[in-house]
Amino acid sequence: MAERLIAWADVVVENFGPGYMERIGLDWQTLQDLRPGIILASVSVAGRTGPMAGFRGYGNSAAAWSGHCDMTGWPGSEPHMPPFAYGDVVAPMMLTVAILSALEHRDTTGQGVWVDVSQIEAMVQVAGDLFAEPPADKPANDDPELHPHGVAGIDWDAILVADTDQAVIDRWQAIVAAFFARHDRKTLADWSLDHGWGLSPIIRLAEVPDSPQMRARGVFDADGLPGPLFAVHQGRAT
Repeated sequence: MAERLIAWADVVVENFGPGYMERIGLDWQTLQDLRPGIILASVSVAGRTGPMAGFRGYGNSAAAWSGHCDMTGWPGSEPHMPPFAYGDVVAPMMLTVAILSALEHRDTTGQGVWVDVSQIEAMVQVAGDLFAEPPADKPANDDPELHPHGVAGIDWDAILVADTDQAVIDRWQAIVAAFFARHDRKTLADWSLDHGWGLSPIIRLAEVPDSPQMRARGVFDADGLPGPLFAVHQGRAT
């Protein structure tokens, strides 16, 4: 069955452990014999070459090897593992671009391409600017170019103003801190909605099912479990 699919397909995508494709008789040369010009897209934690070519791991392994764990959390804190396998999200995006490029090459030259995507390298790419000038400590929610840029207290999302003058930055931070200290969360959230601002309180997980927006949209059912995936208005899905 696999050989029949390969003879029909344009792309074979695999993320097996190193050597598995060879063991089942579907190595690169065999694929080319079955379907000349086919694209083989391989995804792994460390890639198919180099000293770590045989490494077996997961998306969280890529977070550890790429430096993401070291840069996650508050200044002075220990390395912190991201809450999900971010490498499993980033690598497929890189792979998609690579496959599109390989298909264009195949259409131009008739030659197949073996695309080799490493989760570690994909994670490095999304943090590329940090390697140019590594921060002295974890940046938390701060941004090297947008100031102030951070969480305005535990109950609010990031506030940002683009400026590079330290005096302006300090003044803005003082204004923002004083503003949030004077108002409760609901008042500011209502004010943001009324004025069309993108100011968002950080809602605790337990509060989400009782959110007026979630209730109005019917996102959760009577048992508090997620309901419909989308709303329908006049026959159109939104």
